[in-house]
Amino acid sequence: SQDGKEYTPHTTVSGMTPEADGYTVDMKGVEAKYVKLVFKKLGAGHAERGVHIAIGELEVYSPIDTATNMQLNLDDIWLFKDPDTTHRLAVTYYRDGTAVDPAKKLTFVSRDPAIATVSEDGLITPVTYGKTEVYVLDGENMATCAVEVMEEPDGDDFLISNFFITAYVTPEALEQSIDLIVKSGVTHFETPHWWDMRNNDIHLYALHLCRERGAMYTPHEQMAHNLNMTDEQYIELLKPYENMAGFYGIFISDEPPETYTDYAEMYNALQTYNPHYTHHMNLLPPAGFYSGTLEYYTEFAAIAGGDRCMKYLTYDHYPFGWGAAFDSWVYYTLDLVRQAGLRYNCDTGYYMQSQIMTPAFDALTLGERRYSASLGMAYGMKNYKHYLGLCPVEYDGVVTDYLSGILKPDYTPADYYDDIVEVNGYIKRMGTLLANADAIEVYHSRAGNGCEEVPEEFFMELVSTRPLIYSVYREIEGTQQYVVLTSKNYNAKKATTLKFIINRDVGAIKVFDPMTGETTDLNYTVGQSFSLDFEPGQSLALILADGADVTCKRVESDNLMLGKGVFVSSSQASFWEAGVIGTRFVTDGDVGNGMWLSQIDDKAPRLILDLGSVQTSLGDVVLYMNDHLTEAQYLSQFTVLVSEDGETYTEVTTVEGATYDNETKSYRVDLGGVSARYIKLTATTVTPVGVGEIEVYRK
Repeated sequence: SQDGKEYTPHTTVSGMTPEADGYTVDMKGVEAKYVKLVFKKLGAGHAERGVHIAIGELEVYSPIDTATNMQLNLDDIWLFKDPDTTHRLAVTYYRDGTAVDPAKKLTFVSRDPAIATVSEDGLITPVTYGKTEVYVLDGENMATCAVEVMEEPDGDDFLISNFFITAYVTPEALEQSIDLIVKSGVTHFETPHWWDMRNNDIHLYALHLCRERGAMYTPHEQMAHNLNMTDEQYIELLKPYENMAGFYGIFISDEPPETYTDYAEMYNALQTYNPHYTHHMNLLPPAGFYSGTLEYYTEFAAIAGGDRCMKYLTYDHYPFGWGAAFDSWVYYTLDLVRQAGLRYNCDTGYYMQSQIMTPAFDALTLGERRYSASLGMAYGMKNYKHYLGLCPVEYDGVVTDYLSGILKPDYTPADYYDDIVEVNGYIKRMGTLLANADAIEVYHSRAGNGCEEVPEEFFMELVSTRPLIYSVYREIEGTQQYVVLTSKNYNAKKATTLKFIINRDVGAIKVFDPMTGETTDLNYTVGQSFSLDFEPGQSLALILADGADVTCKRVESDNLMLGKGVFVSSSQASFWEAGVIGTRFVTDGDVGNGMWLSQIDDKAPRLILDLGSVQTSLGDVVLYMNDHLTEAQYLSQFTVLVSEDGETYTEVTTVEGATYDNETKSYRVDLGGVSARYIKLTATTVTPVGVGEIEVYRK
């Protein structure tokens, strides 16, 4: 077959006799992409004894010439800049059976050394962004390696992912399934299983199919079952995929409870080893199920993120389900994740409903599906994940409750496939505007269930009585602001017209419509109403004049760390109960409210203070202890280092024995007027250490 669907009979073999060097079938030069073997009969007497048909190895050969004979360790690679990644080419085998001679002279040539160079011994090094090829010659044969020097993937757009259940795909349907899911607008595949329904390991093939279609692939490498491994062992699971074109990172685990801080340490170890890869882990759904919700999200981010931007702090919560009305508590959880993302320098993401599952989930209407995506836009999400792509129907003989995902069980598009295509386009168009901005404030036209009502001093107000979400976005590096307006009328039968008033002059405003991708001028007069149209569940973005500030929350304090993120090496934060341990307590402005405490087995406890941007003339770092800590847990022996970029640190001082004030339980470290964004405190004692509050001041 050339397409995996229509097969033509080629050869019938009767009475095959096993031979020592295998049994050969002459394909007679036929052109094909798939070769199917159908076994019709077991040998006499075998069926009665339960003997199965088996093959030890299967090989298919095409004609061998000098352009196809020599095989390299990789022939399609991604390299990254800052820090540079490299790849050493090597010949792994010859198809004609020629032995690989390690002493044989090979010649390596880069077609464009301005993109990537290659050394005499095959080491490819990136120079600048772009694509080129590296040729390998041995005097007779030549092989080619495609090289792309990448910027970080998905940096200027929203990432649309798919939770892809490979365990339920037949090999011949895998290509068809990936093709249809990519055509729906998905650009990234998360895979929690590494085998197909016939127990074949399909990661490399699935990665190849995704790469062919311009998508990225995240395999699962059994990390969820190996929390007792060392960091080095986790890294060894990553290494086989390094530099493979299309490889995006490792899928670590799904919804871990008590062990979530262990997974965060694993995530940090992988990211520290190679910061170019994005590893995915799904956190549990929201508040209401357990008391430690806030610590669950913030502590994972504080440990996993290190001192760099983490992608993605992810959770799932499906508000349209379980036979009930819309679960409005989703707003509260979305806001918890949003706040954790802001404090700990994380991009955030969440899973959207794309499944039919009895008895919990029915198919969404187009308005509901659009609103599911719009909730991400309202709360600053950068990664939109479809749960799920291909639905499982049977596993280990057990029939599941899944009826459909993006695809049906027969690998054909779901009945609502066109709706998913439309919503994915809607997400992508909004992503071109907001991917490099954060939702710094979110308000609702009505309070309730964790929703903060829009303040009276907000620059605009809704005249209509319909419910609405206001989200103020600000560019991560810059002053440009946007206001995203999200209509909650997801179940309307047609477009809804809402009336607004702008109460003060904020300069020119443009309206971006992600339904069409069009931008128009908003002609308004202060104090007079104007109208905007929203399709069911839609968001619109107002593009403000650069420099215009419509925020309502402005924290002004001499304490530069108030409300900022503190990254830690480990934590004893609780899961099921709301406790007093959590890094969020360390910069909340309340010395006695809570504390951070390292794990017992943490061999090198550390804290990294993130001031948010480079600050000049830094003076005192003030450490406070409180009654939640014993004196043995006080941070008393530690080294202080500073950094502007989070990569290169300079030591400021080493404290051999901090003596805390008896009354205030505080200790001051003078930074001597340095400039820095990050301040690292590395404990030189290995017993659990903690701190109640940290403040930083200028000289």
